[in-house]
Amino acid sequence: MPLQVGWNRQLSRCFRAACAAIASLVLVGLTLRAGADGGYYTRTAHGSAITGAQRDTSLPKGSCAQCHVGHGTAPQDFGLWTANNNDLCYTCHSTSLRSYFGQTQYNMSGHSISTSSMNGKPVGYCTQCHNPHGSGDVLGAYPHMTSRNEEDTCFVCHGTGFRPTGAIDMQTQVNRAYSHQVTNQRGRHDSSAESSSVAVNPNPLLSGSNRHVECADCHNTHVAKPGLRAPLSSNIGEMLLGTWGVRPTFSTAPWTAPTSYTVEPFQATATQQEYYLCLKCHSSWAYGSVPPYTTDGTRETDQGLEFSPGNPAYHNVTGQTSSIVPTDDVVFGSSNPPAYVSPWGPNSAMACTDCHVSDSSPGSARGPHGSQFNYLLRKRFKAVAGASDNTGRTGTQSDLCFVCHDFGTYGQGGNGGNRTNFRKDSDNLHLKSDHARAGCFQCHSAVPHGFKRRHLIVYVSDGPPYYLVGGQGITSYTHANGGAYSINSCATTSGCHGD
Repeated sequence: MPLQVGWNRQLSRCFRAACAAIASLVLVGLTLRAGADGGYYTRTAHGSAITGAQRDTSLPKGSCAQCHVGHGTAPQDFGLWTANNNDLCYTCHSTSLRSYFGQTQYNMSGHSISTSSMNGKPVGYCTQCHNPHGSGDVLGAYPHMTSRNEEDTCFVCHGTGFRPTGAIDMQTQVNRAYSHQVTNQRGRHDSSAESSSVAVNPNPLLSGSNRHVECADCHNTHVAKPGLRAPLSSNIGEMLLGTWGVRPTFSTAPWTAPTSYTVEPFQATATQQEYYLCLKCHSSWAYGSVPPYTTDGTRETDQGLEFSPGNPAYHNVTGQTSSIVPTDDVVFGSSNPPAYVSPWGPNSAMACTDCHVSDSSPGSARGPHGSQFNYLLRKRFKAVAGASDNTGRTGTQSDLCFVCHDFGTYGQGGNGGNRTNFRKDSDNLHLKSDHARAGCFQCHSAVPHGFKRRHLIVYVSDGPPYYLVGGQGITSYTHANGGAYSINSCATTSGCHGD
Protein backbone atom coordinates (compact mmCIF):
# COMPACT_ATOMS: atom_id res chain seq x y z
CA MET A 1 0.00 0.00 0.00
CA PRO A 2 1.40 3.41 -0.91
CA LEU A 3 2.46 5.41 2.13
CA GLN A 4 0.17 8.36 1.27
CA VAL A 5 -2.94 6.17 1.05
CA GLY A 6 -2.21 4.48 4.38
CA TRP A 7 -1.59 7.84 5.98
CA ASN A 8 -4.93 9.16 4.68
CA ARG A 9 -6.78 6.16 6.03
CA GLN A 10 -5.10 6.59 9.40
CA LEU A 11 -6.11 10.25 9.47
CA SER A 12 -9.64 9.27 8.53
CA ARG A 13 -9.81 6.80 11.44
CA CYS A 14 -8.47 9.42 13.83
CA PHE A 15 -10.91 12.02 12.57
CA ARG A 16 -13.86 9.65 13.02
CA ALA A 17 -12.66 8.72 16.48
CA ALA A 18 -12.23 12.37 17.40
CA CYS A 19 -15.72 13.18 16.14
CA ALA A 20 -17.15 10.31 18.16
CA ALA A 21 -15.26 11.49 21.23
CA ILE A 22 -16.51 15.05 20.79
CA ALA A 23 -20.09 13.83 20.34
CA SER A 24 -19.70 11.63 23.39
CA LEU A 25 -18.35 14.54 25.40
CA VAL A 26 -21.26 16.71 24.28
CA LEU A 27 -23.79 14.10 25.35
CA VAL A 28 -21.92 13.53 28.62
CA GLY A 29 -21.90 17.29 29.15
CA LEU A 30 -25.60 17.50 28.52
CA THR A 31 -26.23 14.55 30.83
CA LEU A 32 -24.07 16.13 33.51
CA ARG A 33 -25.89 19.40 32.98
CA ALA A 34 -29.26 17.67 33.51
CA GLY A 35 -27.82 15.81 36.47
CA ALA A 36 -26.47 19.03 37.94
CA ASP A 37 -30.00 20.38 37.90
CA GLY A 38 -31.10 17.51 40.10
CA GLY A 39 -31.48 14.63 37.65
CA TYR A 40 -35.20 15.19 37.23
CA TYR A 41 -35.23 15.44 33.44
CA THR A 42 -36.75 12.05 32.65
CA ARG A 43 -39.55 12.76 35.15
CA THR A 44 -40.52 16.04 33.51
CA ALA A 45 -42.87 16.90 30.65
CA HIS A 46 -39.84 17.59 28.47
CA GLY A 47 -38.07 14.33 29.21
CA SER A 48 -40.92 11.84 29.01
CA ALA A 49 -40.33 9.11 26.42
CA ILE A 50 -44.09 9.01 25.83
CA THR A 51 -45.25 12.64 25.85
CA GLY A 52 -41.97 14.55 25.87
CA ALA A 53 -40.67 17.33 23.64
CA GLN A 54 -40.49 16.50 19.95
CA ARG A 55 -39.33 19.31 17.70
CA ASP A 56 -37.78 16.80 15.32
CA THR A 57 -40.14 13.90 14.53
CA SER A 58 -37.21 11.77 13.33
CA LEU A 59 -35.90 11.65 16.90
CA PRO A 60 -37.45 10.01 19.98
CA LYS A 61 -39.67 12.12 22.20
CA GLY A 62 -37.77 13.59 25.12
CA SER A 63 -34.40 13.14 23.45
CA CYS A 64 -31.78 15.76 24.42
CA ALA A 65 -31.23 16.27 20.68
CA GLN A 66 -34.70 17.82 20.43
CA CYS A 67 -33.07 21.00 21.75
CA HIS A 68 -29.31 20.36 21.77
CA VAL A 69 -27.40 19.61 18.56
CA GLY A 70 -23.90 19.80 20.00
CA HIS A 71 -22.16 21.52 17.11
CA GLY A 72 -22.88 23.07 13.76
CA THR A 73 -22.03 25.89 11.43
CA ALA A 74 -23.18 28.51 13.95
CA PRO A 75 -23.02 26.99 17.44
CA GLN A 76 -25.33 28.50 20.08
CA ASP A 77 -25.09 28.64 23.86
CA PHE A 78 -25.31 25.19 25.50
CA GLY A 79 -25.19 23.53 22.07
CA LEU A 80 -28.77 24.60 21.34
CA TRP A 81 -30.12 24.35 17.83
CA THR A 82 -31.11 28.03 17.85
CA ALA A 83 -30.62 31.19 19.92
CA ASN A 84 -31.23 30.84 23.65
CA ASN A 85 -34.29 33.06 24.09
CA ASN A 86 -38.07 32.75 24.27
CA ASP A 87 -38.32 31.94 20.55
CA LEU A 88 -36.66 28.62 21.35
CA CYS A 89 -39.50 27.84 23.79
CA TYR A 90 -42.16 29.09 21.38
CA THR A 91 -41.09 26.42 18.89
CA CYS A 92 -43.20 24.01 20.90
CA HIS A 93 -45.09 26.35 23.23
CA SER A 94 -46.88 28.73 20.89
CA THR A 95 -50.37 27.55 21.86
CA SER A 96 -52.15 27.22 25.19
CA LEU A 97 -51.41 24.54 27.75
CA ARG A 98 -53.11 24.55 31.17
CA SER A 99 -52.59 27.99 32.76
CA TYR A 100 -50.37 29.11 29.88
CA PHE A 101 -52.58 30.65 27.21
CA GLY A 102 -50.05 30.76 24.41
CA GLN A 103 -47.35 32.96 22.97
CA THR A 104 -49.60 35.85 21.94
CA GLN A 105 -51.21 36.14 25.37
CA TYR A 106 -47.93 35.87 27.22
CA ASN A 107 -46.29 38.54 25.08
CA MET A 108 -48.90 41.02 26.36
CA SER A 109 -48.48 40.10 30.04
CA GLY A 110 -46.79 42.22 32.64
CA HIS A 111 -43.84 39.85 32.95
CA SER A 112 -43.21 39.77 29.22
CA ILE A 113 -43.38 43.53 28.64
CA SER A 114 -41.23 44.37 31.68
CA THR A 115 -38.11 46.33 30.83
CA SER A 116 -36.35 45.14 34.00
CA SER A 117 -33.72 42.43 34.12
CA MET A 118 -32.81 39.56 36.44
CA ASN A 119 -29.65 37.45 36.28
CA GLY A 120 -28.46 39.61 33.38
CA LYS A 121 -31.46 38.75 31.19
CA PRO A 122 -34.91 40.26 30.67
CA VAL A 123 -37.47 39.51 33.37
CA GLY A 124 -39.77 38.04 30.74
CA TYR A 125 -37.44 35.17 29.75
CA CYS A 126 -39.19 31.83 30.30
CA THR A 127 -36.06 30.49 32.03
CA GLN A 128 -36.36 33.11 34.78
CA CYS A 129 -39.06 30.86 36.24
CA HIS A 130 -38.74 27.52 34.43
CA ASN A 131 -35.87 25.04 34.24
CA PRO A 132 -36.12 23.12 30.94
CA HIS A 133 -34.30 20.17 32.54
CA GLY A 134 -36.55 20.10 35.60
CA SER A 135 -35.85 20.83 39.24
CA GLY A 136 -36.95 19.37 42.53
CA ASP A 137 -36.01 18.30 46.02
CA VAL A 138 -36.25 15.21 48.22
CA LEU A 139 -40.03 15.20 47.77
CA GLY A 140 -39.81 15.03 43.99
CA ALA A 141 -39.83 17.20 40.89
CA TYR A 142 -41.46 20.62 41.03
CA PRO A 143 -44.69 20.93 39.01
CA HIS A 144 -44.68 22.82 35.71
CA MET A 145 -40.89 22.56 35.49
CA THR A 146 -40.35 25.63 37.66
CA SER A 147 -36.87 26.27 38.98
CA ARG A 148 -38.18 26.50 42.54
CA ASN A 149 -41.22 25.32 44.41
CA GLU A 150 -44.49 27.28 44.20
CA GLU A 151 -44.25 30.65 46.00
CA ASP A 152 -40.43 30.44 46.14
CA THR A 153 -40.47 30.95 42.38
CA CYS A 154 -42.32 34.24 42.89
CA PHE A 155 -40.07 35.33 45.75
CA VAL A 156 -37.03 35.30 43.46
CA CYS A 157 -38.25 38.66 42.17
CA HIS A 158 -40.93 39.49 44.76
CA GLY A 159 -38.99 38.57 47.89
CA THR A 160 -36.87 40.22 50.54
CA GLY A 161 -33.64 40.08 48.53
CA PHE A 162 -32.62 41.79 45.31
CA ARG A 163 -35.64 42.72 43.22
CA PRO A 164 -35.88 43.91 39.63
CA THR A 165 -37.02 47.49 39.16
CA GLY A 166 -40.75 47.73 39.85
CA ALA A 167 -41.06 44.38 41.66
CA ILE A 168 -42.76 44.66 45.07
CA ASP A 169 -41.70 42.66 48.12
CA MET A 170 -44.62 40.23 48.56
CA GLN A 171 -42.71 37.85 50.82
CA THR A 172 -42.78 40.31 53.72
CA GLN A 173 -46.50 40.90 53.22
CA VAL A 174 -47.52 37.24 53.29
CA ASN A 175 -45.44 36.77 56.45
CA ARG A 176 -47.44 39.34 58.39
CA ALA A 177 -49.69 38.41 61.30
CA TYR A 178 -52.76 38.15 59.06
CA SER A 179 -52.28 37.00 55.49
CA HIS A 180 -53.05 34.55 52.77
CA GLN A 181 -50.41 32.14 54.04
CA VAL A 182 -49.00 30.77 50.81
CA THR A 183 -45.99 29.24 52.57
CA ASN A 184 -48.05 26.89 54.76
CA GLN A 185 -48.86 24.21 52.19
CA ARG A 186 -47.14 22.40 49.40
CA GLY A 187 -48.23 20.39 46.40
CA ARG A 188 -51.98 20.87 46.84
CA HIS A 189 -52.75 23.40 44.13
CA ASP A 190 -54.00 22.20 40.76
CA SER A 191 -55.97 24.95 39.07
CA SER A 192 -57.24 22.82 36.19
CA ALA A 193 -58.52 20.02 38.41
CA GLU A 194 -60.00 22.43 40.98
CA SER A 195 -62.07 24.29 38.40
CA SER A 196 -63.36 21.04 36.89
CA SER A 197 -64.77 19.97 40.27
CA VAL A 198 -67.57 22.52 40.13
CA ALA A 199 -70.33 19.91 40.29
CA VAL A 200 -69.02 18.55 43.58
CA ASN A 201 -70.08 20.09 46.88
CA PRO A 202 -67.83 20.49 48.73
CA ASN A 203 -64.99 20.77 46.24
CA PRO A 204 -62.63 17.97 47.33
CA LEU A 205 -59.57 19.89 46.14
CA LEU A 206 -60.37 23.05 48.13
CA SER A 207 -61.71 21.59 51.36
CA GLY A 208 -60.52 19.49 54.27
CA SER A 209 -56.85 18.56 54.16
CA ASN A 210 -56.61 19.94 50.60
CA ARG A 211 -57.63 23.47 51.61
CA HIS A 212 -54.79 25.77 50.60
CA VAL A 213 -53.79 29.07 49.11
CA GLU A 214 -50.97 29.68 46.66
CA CYS A 215 -49.97 32.72 44.60
CA ALA A 216 -51.34 30.93 41.54
CA ASP A 217 -54.82 30.68 43.11
CA CYS A 218 -55.24 34.39 42.46
CA HIS A 219 -52.66 35.31 39.81
CA ASN A 220 -51.78 33.86 36.42
CA THR A 221 -48.17 34.84 35.81
CA HIS A 222 -48.51 34.27 32.05
CA VAL A 223 -51.45 36.67 31.66
CA ALA A 224 -51.61 39.18 34.54
CA LYS A 225 -50.84 42.81 33.78
CA PRO A 226 -50.04 45.78 36.02
CA GLY A 227 -53.04 47.96 36.76
CA LEU A 228 -55.51 48.62 39.55
CA ARG A 229 -59.20 47.81 39.65
CA ALA A 230 -61.41 50.77 38.76
CA PRO A 231 -62.69 52.65 41.85
CA LEU A 232 -66.36 52.34 42.84
CA SER A 233 -66.52 49.12 40.89
CA SER A 234 -67.03 45.42 41.62
CA ASN A 235 -65.04 44.34 38.57
CA ILE A 236 -61.67 42.62 38.48
CA GLY A 237 -58.41 44.42 37.82
CA GLU A 238 -55.86 43.36 35.23
CA MET A 239 -53.73 41.62 37.86
CA LEU A 240 -56.42 38.89 38.05
CA LEU A 241 -56.68 38.18 34.33
CA GLY A 242 -56.06 34.57 33.41
CA THR A 243 -57.21 33.08 36.69
CA TRP A 244 -60.80 32.07 37.52
CA GLY A 245 -63.58 32.29 40.06
CA VAL A 246 -67.10 30.97 40.55
CA ARG A 247 -70.20 32.94 39.60
CA PRO A 248 -73.13 32.21 41.92
CA THR A 249 -76.75 31.94 40.94
CA PHE A 250 -78.46 33.71 43.82
CA SER A 251 -81.81 32.80 45.30
CA THR A 252 -84.35 35.62 45.55
CA ALA A 253 -85.20 34.48 49.09
CA PRO A 254 -83.36 36.37 51.85
CA TRP A 255 -80.56 34.71 53.79
CA THR A 256 -80.34 31.78 51.40
CA ALA A 257 -77.19 30.30 49.91
CA PRO A 258 -76.73 30.41 46.12
CA THR A 259 -78.54 27.66 44.27
CA SER A 260 -75.54 26.89 42.02
CA TYR A 261 -72.11 28.09 40.91
CA THR A 262 -70.52 28.36 37.47
CA VAL A 263 -66.77 28.48 36.84
CA GLU A 264 -65.88 31.85 35.34
CA PRO A 265 -62.47 32.27 33.63
CA PHE A 266 -61.25 35.86 34.04
CA GLN A 267 -60.88 37.32 30.57
CA ALA A 268 -62.36 40.83 30.72
CA THR A 269 -62.13 43.52 33.39
CA ALA A 270 -65.33 45.18 32.17
CA THR A 271 -67.68 42.25 32.74
CA GLN A 272 -66.25 39.98 35.44
CA GLN A 273 -66.37 40.63 39.15
CA GLU A 274 -63.78 40.27 41.85
CA TYR A 275 -65.97 38.48 44.38
CA TYR A 276 -66.13 35.44 42.04
CA LEU A 277 -62.49 34.83 42.91
CA CYS A 278 -63.10 35.07 46.66
CA LEU A 279 -66.13 32.76 46.59
CA LYS A 280 -64.15 29.86 45.14
CA CYS A 281 -62.57 29.48 48.60
CA HIS A 282 -64.86 31.42 50.95
CA SER A 283 -68.25 29.87 50.23
CA SER A 284 -70.09 26.58 50.49
CA TRP A 285 -68.91 25.76 46.95
CA ALA A 286 -65.47 25.16 48.41
CA TYR A 287 -66.18 23.66 51.82
CA GLY A 288 -69.82 22.56 51.84
CA SER A 289 -71.87 22.92 54.99
CA VAL A 290 -68.95 22.84 57.45
CA PRO A 291 -66.89 26.06 57.22
CA PRO A 292 -63.24 25.76 58.29
CA TYR A 293 -61.49 27.86 60.89
CA THR A 294 -59.18 30.73 60.06
CA THR A 295 -55.63 30.78 61.38
CA ASP A 296 -56.72 33.00 64.29
CA GLY A 297 -59.36 30.49 65.40
CA THR A 298 -62.46 32.12 63.91
CA ARG A 299 -64.89 29.92 62.02
CA GLU A 300 -65.42 31.18 58.48
CA THR A 301 -68.86 32.08 57.18
CA ASP A 302 -70.52 31.41 53.83
CA GLN A 303 -69.95 34.62 51.90
CA GLY A 304 -72.17 33.45 49.07
CA LEU A 305 -75.00 33.52 51.59
CA GLU A 306 -74.00 36.87 53.13
CA PHE A 307 -73.53 38.89 49.94
CA SER A 308 -76.72 37.69 48.27
CA PRO A 309 -78.72 40.59 46.78
CA GLY A 310 -81.81 38.82 48.12
CA ASN A 311 -80.83 39.87 51.64
CA PRO A 312 -82.42 42.96 53.23
CA ALA A 313 -78.93 44.43 53.75
CA TYR A 314 -75.55 43.79 52.15
CA HIS A 315 -72.35 45.48 51.09
CA ASN A 316 -72.58 45.77 47.34
CA VAL A 317 -69.66 43.63 46.15
CA THR A 318 -71.96 42.03 43.56
CA GLY A 319 -72.23 45.36 41.71
CA GLN A 320 -76.01 45.77 41.90
CA THR A 321 -77.34 48.89 40.20
CA SER A 322 -78.90 51.73 42.17
CA SER A 323 -82.38 50.72 41.06
CA ILE A 324 -81.98 47.34 42.80
CA VAL A 325 -80.13 48.29 45.98
CA PRO A 326 -82.44 48.86 48.99
CA THR A 327 -82.33 52.62 49.64
CA ASP A 328 -82.84 52.19 53.40
CA ASP A 329 -80.07 49.63 53.70
CA VAL A 330 -77.51 50.30 56.43
CA VAL A 331 -74.76 50.13 53.84
CA PHE A 332 -76.50 52.52 51.52
CA GLY A 333 -77.84 54.64 54.36
CA SER A 334 -80.71 56.95 53.60
CA SER A 335 -81.60 59.05 50.62
CA ASN A 336 -79.05 61.57 51.88
CA PRO A 337 -75.58 60.71 50.49
CA PRO A 338 -73.72 63.18 52.79
CA ALA A 339 -73.68 60.41 55.43
CA TYR A 340 -70.83 58.93 53.36
CA VAL A 341 -67.22 59.84 52.83
CA SER A 342 -66.60 61.06 49.27
CA PRO A 343 -66.61 59.45 46.73
CA TRP A 344 -68.83 56.80 48.35
CA GLY A 345 -72.58 57.12 48.09
CA PRO A 346 -75.74 55.22 48.97
CA ASN A 347 -75.63 53.04 45.84
CA SER A 348 -71.89 52.61 45.29
CA ALA A 349 -70.57 49.37 43.90
CA MET A 350 -67.55 48.02 45.71
CA ALA A 351 -65.28 44.98 45.88
CA CYS A 352 -63.94 42.70 48.57
CA THR A 353 -60.56 44.45 48.35
CA ASP A 354 -62.07 47.77 49.37
CA CYS A 355 -61.94 46.34 52.91
CA HIS A 356 -59.72 43.25 52.74
CA VAL A 357 -56.46 44.61 51.45
CA SER A 358 -52.90 45.08 52.62
CA ASP A 359 -52.62 47.88 55.16
CA SER A 360 -50.85 51.12 54.36
CA SER A 361 -47.42 49.97 55.53
CA PRO A 362 -44.60 51.26 53.28
CA GLY A 363 -44.12 49.16 50.16
CA SER A 364 -47.44 47.33 50.41
CA ALA A 365 -49.09 46.20 47.21
CA ARG A 366 -52.81 46.62 46.80
CA GLY A 367 -54.55 43.30 47.35
CA PRO A 368 -55.28 40.90 50.23
CA HIS A 369 -51.72 39.69 50.71
CA GLY A 370 -50.94 40.56 54.33
CA SER A 371 -51.93 43.04 57.01
CA GLN A 372 -51.20 43.96 60.60
CA PHE A 373 -54.96 43.95 61.23
CA ASN A 374 -57.11 40.88 61.81
CA TYR A 375 -59.29 39.46 59.03
CA LEU A 376 -56.71 40.86 56.59
CA LEU A 377 -58.28 44.33 56.71
CA ARG A 378 -56.91 47.67 55.58
CA LYS A 379 -57.63 49.28 58.97
CA ARG A 380 -58.41 48.13 62.47
CA PHE A 381 -61.82 46.59 63.10
CA LYS A 382 -62.83 46.25 66.73
CA ALA A 383 -65.84 43.98 66.35
CA VAL A 384 -65.99 43.27 70.09
CA ALA A 385 -64.97 46.71 71.27
CA GLY A 386 -66.70 48.67 74.00
CA ALA A 387 -67.75 52.30 73.98
CA SER A 388 -64.25 53.70 73.97
CA ASP A 389 -63.23 51.91 70.80
CA ASN A 390 -65.99 51.67 68.27
CA THR A 391 -68.24 54.70 68.65
CA GLY A 392 -66.05 57.09 66.70
CA ARG A 393 -64.54 58.95 69.61
CA THR A 394 -61.13 60.55 69.45
CA GLY A 395 -58.54 58.21 67.98
CA THR A 396 -61.02 55.79 66.46
CA GLN A 397 -62.01 57.73 63.37
CA SER A 398 -59.47 55.61 61.50
CA ASP A 399 -61.47 52.44 62.14
CA LEU A 400 -62.53 50.49 59.07
CA CYS A 401 -66.20 51.52 59.12
CA PHE A 402 -65.29 55.20 58.84
CA VAL A 403 -63.45 54.71 55.54
CA CYS A 404 -66.91 54.97 53.94
CA HIS A 405 -69.37 55.96 56.67
CA ASP A 406 -69.08 59.58 57.74
CA PHE A 407 -67.34 59.83 61.10
CA GLY A 408 -69.08 63.07 62.03
CA THR A 409 -72.52 61.61 61.45
CA TYR A 410 -72.13 58.26 63.15
CA GLY A 411 -69.50 58.88 65.78
CA GLN A 412 -68.94 62.46 66.71
CA GLY A 413 -72.22 64.36 66.78
CA GLY A 414 -73.28 67.77 65.61
CA ASN A 415 -75.03 66.64 62.44
CA GLY A 416 -78.78 66.56 61.94
CA GLY A 417 -80.71 63.31 61.98
CA ASN A 418 -81.79 63.77 58.39
CA ARG A 419 -78.41 62.36 57.35
CA THR A 420 -79.46 58.88 58.48
CA ASN A 421 -82.75 57.03 58.68
CA PHE A 422 -82.12 56.17 62.32
CA ARG A 423 -83.70 59.28 63.79
CA LYS A 424 -86.50 60.71 65.86
CA ASP A 425 -87.65 63.87 64.11
CA SER A 426 -84.36 65.71 63.53
CA ASP A 427 -82.39 63.87 66.21
CA ASN A 428 -79.67 61.54 65.02
CA LEU A 429 -80.24 58.56 67.30
CA HIS A 430 -76.74 57.17 66.66
CA LEU A 431 -75.56 59.92 68.98
CA LYS A 432 -78.26 59.89 71.63
CA SER A 433 -78.21 58.37 75.09
CA ASP A 434 -77.10 54.71 75.24
CA HIS A 435 -76.45 54.60 71.50
CA ALA A 436 -73.64 57.12 71.87
CA ARG A 437 -71.93 54.85 74.39
CA ALA A 438 -72.41 51.60 72.48
CA GLY A 439 -70.08 50.11 69.92
CA CYS A 440 -71.23 49.63 66.32
CA PHE A 441 -71.51 45.89 66.88
CA GLN A 442 -73.87 46.24 69.82
CA CYS A 443 -76.58 46.59 67.15
CA HIS A 444 -75.00 45.74 63.77
CA SER A 445 -73.55 42.46 62.58
CA ALA A 446 -69.92 41.84 63.50
CA VAL A 447 -69.55 40.17 60.08
CA PRO A 448 -70.83 43.10 58.02
CA HIS A 449 -70.91 41.42 54.62
CA GLY A 450 -74.70 41.16 54.63
CA PHE A 451 -77.46 39.96 56.94
CA LYS A 452 -81.03 38.76 57.20
CA ARG A 453 -82.37 42.04 58.66
CA ARG A 454 -82.44 45.58 57.42
CA HIS A 455 -79.48 47.74 58.37
CA LEU A 456 -77.49 44.63 59.34
CA ILE A 457 -79.35 44.62 62.67
CA VAL A 458 -78.24 41.70 64.82
CA TYR A 459 -79.99 40.10 67.79
CA VAL A 460 -78.35 38.70 70.89
CA SER A 461 -79.91 35.37 69.96
CA ASP A 462 -78.00 35.30 66.65
CA GLY A 463 -74.85 34.49 68.58
CA PRO A 464 -71.31 34.22 67.16
CA PRO A 465 -69.93 35.18 64.77
CA TYR A 466 -72.60 37.77 63.95
CA TYR A 467 -73.27 38.86 67.53
CA LEU A 468 -70.25 39.04 69.86
CA VAL A 469 -70.89 41.72 72.46
CA GLY A 470 -71.39 39.92 75.76
CA GLY A 471 -75.15 39.55 76.15
CA GLN A 472 -76.30 43.17 75.88
CA GLY A 473 -78.16 44.17 72.76
CA ILE A 474 -81.33 43.89 70.72
CA THR A 475 -83.80 41.03 71.10
CA SER A 476 -86.35 42.28 68.54
CA TYR A 477 -86.55 45.23 66.17
CA THR A 478 -89.17 47.01 64.08
CA HIS A 479 -88.06 49.04 61.09
CA ALA A 480 -89.59 52.52 61.06
CA ASN A 481 -90.25 53.95 57.62
CA GLY A 482 -89.05 57.49 57.21
CA GLY A 483 -86.92 57.30 60.32
CA ALA A 484 -89.78 57.74 62.82
CA TYR A 485 -88.20 55.66 65.57
CA SER A 486 -89.21 55.49 69.22
CA ILE A 487 -88.02 53.59 72.27
CA ASN A 488 -90.59 50.94 71.39
CA SER A 489 -88.91 50.17 68.06
CA CYS A 490 -86.44 47.89 69.84
CA ALA A 491 -86.78 45.34 72.58
CA THR A 492 -83.47 44.89 74.35
CA THR A 493 -81.73 42.99 77.11
CA SER A 494 -81.18 44.46 80.54
CA GLY A 495 -78.54 47.12 80.30
CA CYS A 496 -79.91 48.79 77.18
CA HIS A 497 -82.54 51.55 77.19
CA GLY A 498 -82.24 51.67 80.99
CA ASP A 499 -83.78 48.18 81.13
